[in-house]
Amino acid sequence: MTERLEKTKKTILLALPLLAWGLTFLVFVQKLSGWVFDLDLWWHLAAGREMVRSLSILKTEIFSHTLYGAEWINFEWLGQIFFYGVFSVFGMTGIFWLKMILSLTSICLLGMSLRWENKRSFVFLLLVWVGFFVVSPRLFERIELLTLVFLPLFVCFFLKGKDGVGVWRVLTPWVLSALMILWCNIHGGFVYGLGVNFLLMVGARWAHEEKGYIRMLDQTLVLMLAAVFVNPYGYKLFVLMVELFLKVREMGAVINEWRGPGIMEYPAFLGLCLVMGFVLLWHYLRGDKRKAKLWLPLILPFLVWGWISSRNMAVFAFVALPALSDFLSSFFAGKRYRFFQAETMRLVGWFFLFCYVAIQSRCLVSPVATGYMGFSRVPSGACDFVKTYHVKGKMFNVYDDGGFISWALGPDKKIFCDGRYLFLPLLKEQNQLFKQAMETYSVNVWKKFFEKNQIDLAVLRYYMLEDMPFSFVSSGKKSPYPLYLFNLMFPRSDWAMVYWDDFGLVFMKRKAENKSFIQEHEYRYLWPYNLLQMRYLVRSGQVSREDVFKELDRHRQAVEKTLIAQKIEDMLDRKKTSVLP
Repeated sequence: MTERLEKTKKTILLALPLLAWGLTFLVFVQKLSGWVFDLDLWWHLAAGREMVRSLSILKTEIFSHTLYGAEWINFEWLGQIFFYGVFSVFGMTGIFWLKMILSLTSICLLGMSLRWENKRSFVFLLLVWVGFFVVSPRLFERIELLTLVFLPLFVCFFLKGKDGVGVWRVLTPWVLSALMILWCNIHGGFVYGLGVNFLLMVGARWAHEEKGYIRMLDQTLVLMLAAVFVNPYGYKLFVLMVELFLKVREMGAVINEWRGPGIMEYPAFLGLCLVMGFVLLWHYLRGDKRKAKLWLPLILPFLVWGWISSRNMAVFAFVALPALSDFLSSFFAGKRYRFFQAETMRLVGWFFLFCYVAIQSRCLVSPVATGYMGFSRVPSGACDFVKTYHVKGKMFNVYDDGGFISWALGPDKKIFCDGRYLFLPLLKEQNQLFKQAMETYSVNVWKKFFEKNQIDLAVLRYYMLEDMPFSFVSSGKKSPYPLYLFNLMFPRSDWAMVYWDDFGLVFMKRKAENKSFIQEHEYRYLWPYNLLQMRYLVRSGQVSREDVFKELDRHRQAVEKTLIAQKIEDMLDRKKTSVLP
């Protein structure tokens, strides 16, 4: 009976890890297989395309009329060429699979850094899951993905060198300095590699680690610093990194992803911070002080950095989890906690972990996305209209859309701004205008801005309408219908709407040189961005149903059938129930 029980335990201990790891891999693939959606991808592709065409590195701004000719330290130039190369050969499907490969590689390298510090398999898998939940919000189609591959790879080399293996200590400085030449030309995250090296060097001296390990860290840092200068911009790259570091708070005020992580929004990051803080304090006061001194200089700066901006949470995971794994390995090896090494406890650990993984595997019933989410997030039809009719004028767009417009129309048609660091001052100014418009309900706020920048064309998406309805006009009287931001930005007395579909609009300023074009293309009786306004104007007799339907017919000839057009028809057809409240 005892032999049979032991045999059953061994069988379960063999089967549960295999099942848990297999399900984990499938769940990770499913969770990472979201649609390609990032808007910044487009200006990276546009820059890569221009560099391939010209066979030169972009060093000045060429896509905008606001900053044309300004110096641009394009620290992602090599990554942009790489992404464009993949896109030009394999299309958006290639970008999707590139995202998947780089994301899974990042998680695998994180696991390797844990595996070298902790051999207890169920603890190892548990930490991999924690790492996945902290890192996964940043695992999407950005050049940043390459940083999330390089960083855990560098950590693996540093930890392998710490094990005292002679060949690793010899190779590490040279291998990492060679990789640094690539990294510093691919993405600005190369500073994390330098930071990890420097902070480990400080911790190793504080903890009185082996002289051979300290010497390896010293040599690696010197060689990597030299390698960073192998870039097209020289010392200016360092200067820019310092400037961007000092502007993190400023960027967080206007860009959501640069803001600090919310407690409820990222519970895995919060949990990791609390556990890491407790473990460090425990080991420093009652445990292995030497190990605490080694990791403390590395963990604390990255923890603070993670709390400053949600973009930095993933970086914290790549340094905190190897440290946590190192602490746990010594914890479980202690005499007081030997019972954790018993076969029964291993069985219990694997059982509960398998149950958790099985619950997470419910997502496997959902279909797997394998491409681009479509053009609902970009004004593709509006750009086609501008290109087809050679629409002239200085364009206004918001920073989210600038990348796609540069891809679709650039560099010949100049944009107003996009998501690059160059346009942070313009973005701050636009945010101030949004606030002023909400406070004053006046059309003059944006009118002065457009006149100052000589704007006479606008290409925009509807997303701006989602959170910006207004109920009052500047006179203070109650409006019979809600007013949206576009009502204040583009009053029909000054602007003509010459194109619209479900995803974007084109406005043209009323002036003499645009008169004939506006007469041919303007939609005078349609407000697709404010259907409640349309309903009111038709019911009050200010706009006739016949004029509305004529313009809908013209719209249908120019654009394929749109959902907004269908809503308008349903709203104005007496035989159908209005789709609006």
